[in-house]
Amino acid sequence: MSLGTWAAYRSTLVAYVIPRLGHLPLQELTAANLHCLYDDLEESGGRRGQGLSSKTVLNVHRVMHKAMSDAVKTGKVARNVLDSVQAPAAGRPRTEVWNVDQLRSFLDHVRKDRLYAAWLLLATTGMRRGEVVGLAWEDLNLEVGRLRVAWTLGVVDSHPTWKPTPKSRAGERTMALDPATVDALRAHRSGQAQERLRLGAGWPRRQVDWRGEHREDLVFTWPDGSLINPERFSRWFRQHCIGAGLPRIRLHDVRHTYATAGLTAATGWHDVKIMSERLGHANLGITLDTYSHVLPVADEQTAHTLARVILGS
Repeated sequence: MSLGTWAAYRSTLVAYVIPRLGHLPLQELTAANLHCLYDDLEESGGRRGQGLSSKTVLNVHRVMHKAMSDAVKTGKVARNVLDSVQAPAAGRPRTEVWNVDQLRSFLDHVRKDRLYAAWLLLATTGMRRGEVVGLAWEDLNLEVGRLRVAWTLGVVDSHPTWKPTPKSRAGERTMALDPATVDALRAHRSGQAQERLRLGAGWPRRQVDWRGEHREDLVFTWPDGSLINPERFSRWFRQHCIGAGLPRIRLHDVRHTYATAGLTAATGWHDVKIMSERLGHANLGITLDTYSHVLPVADEQTAHTLARVILGS
């Protein structure tokens, strides 16, 4: 289990389970206790007393099941009581995306922002937040217009944390950059060079996280060269959404906006495969399952084509 996963599991247990069931020894936990827990979470489990989504309650169930399985393996309990409880059903969450005009409006709004190249990179590549924030200059070849994703900068217990491999093996990838994005990155590099010149020897070449892991020469930093917590990008993004008068979406939904625009414009399965590779999905099935709703044209074209083949018309 990775450090980030361990921290996420702990956060889930601390937020939702321990306040309600923490007084019970593991050996005394029953199916009835768990059903009451799920009902309570669905009714008023949120921070402000609102009900949690079915997806979140299902996640709580999965974390508890994993924890109890580990307890069985280590002999702390005789059986996993979660095996006798039906997992809560989770509906597919609705993903909010912008249309192309809204995305363009956002980019116009942030054009003068010091981190414009980061916003443009998110919009024109569909990269994840941690992949963009974790870029170093050695990952970019602006002469040929290519980028390598090999590291991410995540957040564990509010601390920026280097992760030497992306979300999946497919996430470790290279991709082409368009000329406008390359120009923005060159301008950003020039601006950063001026910041480094003003700071002189005080500029930190090495950005170290709380565990001592480090990378050198990050692309996106504070003006003094220090590490930016990825959560700040999310907060800045929300502020820019308000400033631009755009519908509020998550920063991660810019990735969905990119994917939706690209797949809607796809003319064949080759285009879909290329988009899947650019998004860093582990396999094509993930892309199709996530974005099947934006491929109605392809489905309609296939129906007409097969009808002509079968009917000879």
